[in-house]
Amino acid sequence: MNPPPEIRFTLNRLDLLDWTWGYVLRSRVLLAMSLLSAGFVTWTSHRAGRPPAFLVTSALLTFVGEWAGFLILIPLMALARRHPKFLGEATVRADDAGLHASSHRGQSTVTWGTFERVRHGRRGMFLCLTSSQGIVIPHRAFPRDDDRRAFEAFCAGRIARAQDEAKAGDAAMR
Repeated sequence: MNPPPEIRFTLNRLDLLDWTWGYVLRSRVLLAMSLLSAGFVTWTSHRAGRPPAFLVTSALLTFVGEWAGFLILIPLMALARRHPKFLGEATVRADDAGLHASSHRGQSTVTWGTFERVRHGRRGMFLCLTSSQGIVIPHRAFPRDDDRRAFEAFCAGRIARAQDEAKAGDAAMR
């Protein structure tokens, strides 16, 4: 498969919001905090002699309330921050060596072995370096949906190949 052509785009705050919501929904730490809070509320209510219906209701309200708060407050805090350098125009090119990005801040090349996976958002695709870091490429950067799918398939294929090579290298070292 031939590598896709170079793409140009400008990130905006909606792209940041899409990434942030995805991060919040995948966060194991926030999930653990909510479960611990709900468990603590249930335990203290049980020790106070509350009826079982009250225990279940208070646990559910605590869990749902915290998640609603996370989904509203964390993105609002991310949007309230100033990102003048982050939100500039970028150029991205993918080839067999990796993903090459350039913007007014500089240039970088990230090899395919560095990435964990490709994720989807409502408005963009995310090339994930970790669960909380990634490269955001908005869907509007591609002239057609077929171009976006081809770019995504190319990146996913190169990431999978790099992971397979790393596993083979680890197996050979043993």
